[in-house]
Amino acid sequence: MTFFKKYQKCILFVILLISYQKIFGIEPLKIVTGNDFLPYTDEKLKNGGLFTSIYTTILKKIKIPYTIEFLPWARGYEMLKHEKFDVSFPYAPTKERASEVKYSKISLTSSDIYIYSNSNYRNTKNAYDFRNGTYCGAVGYYIEDVFLNMINKNELKKMSQFDEKSCLLAVINNDASLFVTNENQMKEYKKQKISNFDRIIRIGKPLKKMELYAIYNKKIDDKIIKMIDNEAARFLNTNEYRKLINSY
Repeated sequence: MTFFKKYQKCILFVILLISYQKIFGIEPLKIVTGNDFLPYTDEKLKNGGLFTSIYTTILKKIKIPYTIEFLPWARGYEMLKHEKFDVSFPYAPTKERASEVKYSKISLTSSDIYIYSNSNYRNTKNAYDFRNGTYCGAVGYYIEDVFLNMINKNELKKMSQFDEKSCLLAVINNDASLFVTNENQMKEYKKQKISNFDRIIRIGKPLKKMELYAIYNKKIDDKIIKMIDNEAARFLNTNEYRKLINSY
């Protein structure tokens, strides 16, 4: 076995680390994320939330320094696109975003997403039963194709709110017919003992499993993303990762 083959992984790691230092120098990786995406990101949560904790743990393991800011989602995303920040999370993949930013290859966590409505829609079976109703979505959040198509055809009205909790309240108060979120977020809202929360009902089966990723601005070197992804792939198979998941 040659020296190179024996130490190939170590040599590649050093090359990537040198590449990182050339790109960023002493500047840390600039992270932007947002609030009220429970339990994944919120500055009031322990370590900034589950996804924040996983991602920053990975950076620490490969000794990449970072800073983090919590901003409104739409503003943070625009600033990422214009290279004011290097990375943001968590995001589900869409064709539109994939044309504007770079996605990591590794999903750090996932959850089933459902339609949530109120007791007035108790007999509703699926998305199409909400025709002529009002979809509530937080500014900067992804809208599922089935609802986006209905909105574009004027079969469904759209209400925009600052965050998902505002959509939850809009549905409770009958100002909107439905909103869509993941089951873990609803578990967090339930803990908050929101007034009239018992009016909220879950409709049907999951729309899909939501895989969540980090995204990067277009100027970030692919070698850096690969370096982080490689460590993420390793970390996801550890007991430390499982303990993190179970702690939220």
